[in-house]
Amino acid sequence: MRSHLQNCQLIPPLCIEVWFCHISNTSKVDETAIENLLSTSEKTRLDATKSNNKKREFLISRALMRHALSRQFGMPEHEWAFIDKPNYPPMVNNLPKDTYLSLSHSNGLICFTISSSPVGIDLEDVLTKRDYEALGEIVMNDEELRIITHNKNEQANNFYRIWCAKEAYYKAISRKKQLETSLKNISIPTLINDRKQWFLYEGKNQQFQLSLVVKNKPEIIKYNHYPVSCNEQMFTLALSEEFIA
Repeated sequence: MRSHLQNCQLIPPLCIEVWFCHISNTSKVDETAIENLLSTSEKTRLDATKSNNKKREFLISRALMRHALSRQFGMPEHEWAFIDKPNYPPMVNNLPKDTYLSLSHSNGLICFTISSSPVGIDLEDVLTKRDYEALGEIVMNDEELRIITHNKNEQANNFYRIWCAKEAYYKAISRKKQLETSLKNISIPTLINDRKQWFLYEGKNQQFQLSLVVKNKPEIIKYNHYPVSCNEQMFTLALSEEFIA
C-alpha cells in the first residue's frame, strides 16, 4: 500500500474535484461489488441500517467515494482504508497529505468533493414546502431572518441558500471548531462579503440547492459523474453573490 501512496499525484493546489451520482443510474451489480470492499466499521453501519433505501444510498456513496479517490490518486479501490463512526462523516485514514473530503446527499442525488484545501459541501432538495420562518428561528441570526422574511417570493430560495451554506461551512471547519460552533452563529452574509479566508460557491437547478465552502479560492472546479457513462451537467458552481432585498 505504501508504494501506491508514494506514487500518488496530489491534486493541483487550487483545483477542486466535484462528483455527482444519481442513485437511479446505478444497479444492483454496483451495490454487490462495493459490499465486498467495505471495511469492518462500514459493514457494522450497513447492518445497523434498517431502511433498504438508506442501505442502497450508503453503498452507492461508498462506491462513488472509492471510485473518485482511485481516479484522482491512481490507487486501487480496495486499498482505501475507510473508517465509519457514529455521528461523524466518512473518514479515510490513508489519504495523501493535505487532502480534504466532503460528502452530501439528498433525495437520490449524492455529491462528493476532493480538495487540497479544507472544504465542505451540502446539497438540499428545495421542492419540499416548509415553515421557513419557524425553521429559521432555530438556525439563523437576526440578519438572516430578515432576509427570508422580507422577500416572500424568494423565501424558499433564500432559506435554502443560507441553510446549505451554513452546513457546508460547518463541514469545512475542523472538528474542534465544530464543537464550539452553532449553525445560528455562522453568518452567511458575512461569509459572502468577507472573502479573506473562506469562499462560498453555489449552484442551483429546479430541484436542488448546492453549496460548497473552501478555505482557499480554487483556480478551477472540475465536474465528474458516477457511473462514468453518465455525463449530465446538473450544476455549475459560481462564487456567491449578495442577497437581493
